[in-house]
Amino acid sequence: MLVTSQDLDELAEIADRIAVMFHGPLSEPLVTADASREKLGLLMGGSSLEQKEAAHAVSA
Repeated sequence: MLVTSQDLDELAEIADRIAVMFHGPLSEPLVTADASREKLGLLMGGSSLEQKEAAHAVSA
């Protein structure tokens, strides 16, 4: 079943996996337990999680 919602709390309660659509493309689904607000916020802003991980590795 596909559910669309802007309510992250609702999605966390009912979904097994969460994906984000940004300007058309759909992100890879995240297991709800791993879908932190930070990760979802990055995806909603158009960033990919790979970009964040690469930036973090460079700064370390």
